[in-house]
Amino acid sequence: MTETTIIAKMAEKVSKEIFRVFKWERKRSKDRNWNCAIPEIHKTHAGTHPSDVVYFYRHPYLGEDVYINTDLKSYAKDSIKKPSITNAITSLAKATHCANHSDSFEKKYIHTDEQYDVVGMLFIYNHCGNYDSDFNTILNSVKQEELQLEHTNKLFILSPTKVQKLCDISTDIRLLIGDLELPQPENYSFLYPDLVLTKNRLSDNESATLETLLSDVIIIKHDYDDHNDIKAGFVVYYSKKNPTIDDFIYLLDSLSHYQMLDKNRKIRIRYTHKEQKEDDFANVFECALTKYAAIWGKKKESLDKKISFEIITTFSKKYSESVLGME
Repeated sequence: MTETTIIAKMAEKVSKEIFRVFKWERKRSKDRNWNCAIPEIHKTHAGTHPSDVVYFYRHPYLGEDVYINTDLKSYAKDSIKKPSITNAITSLAKATHCANHSDSFEKKYIHTDEQYDVVGMLFIYNHCGNYDSDFNTILNSVKQEELQLEHTNKLFILSPTKVQKLCDISTDIRLLIGDLELPQPENYSFLYPDLVLTKNRLSDNESATLETLLSDVIIIKHDYDDHNDIKAGFVVYYSKKNPTIDDFIYLLDSLSHYQMLDKNRKIRIRYTHKEQKEDDFANVFECALTKYAAIWGKKKESLDKKISFEIITTFSKKYSESVLGME
């Protein structure tokens, strides 16, 4: 196995470990090309588009399957530059547009006769772990009007920082499961409450949507697990950068709006961001909880018993090239 192949395999392993925890399913076919349905527009090499891997889940509000045509990139720090990222986004945009029209893609990856949506996801894993530049500078330089996308097409970019965040959260979830503080994945789901104009169309087995994974708040709900004596509760992963007292109050208000504070369940808020000191956030959250209790006339002691706040560990997700080469 060549060095390039080994490095590419790192992104595959990381993505597989991450999205299994978030309850995505993965099509068995991988690293496949499929025929372009609009070759006169896309003008791709050999008239095909690539799919490193295709994930899928059912959307809780739309009630339809979402297929994620995924381009997995494993880059060293010096390779994450405007030309490489622009080329990857341009190629993925063509594939995302085409996948919604291609019979070839449908035969290889689609398993339903019902309505579905195909979106694109660029997954950028920094395998050396040293990337510290502003990725948005690169992203903002890409001219969206030049991408061959329809207005209904969606493209999601998981930057090295976002991939690291999902690594931290997914690893923390596995640790909670191992410590019997959270049930196995089949016994927990992600919270999607009924909205004013939209109802949750699924039962209690929701996956985390892409939109949720890219947001600052990911909420897991779980019932009592009598087999392992795990009490019912919520786990809230919060990742807003440099949150203030008002930010935490807004978070608490959102949890109240979802009627989580009214339920007899423990709420564990677990913060993830590597640039802050643990004591700073503990104090900011404590002040926010005190202020929130005063605003709404609640007893601070009751909120302390119901809500806990912790900062999760930042994990290094690196693989040995020699070990991967022997797989």
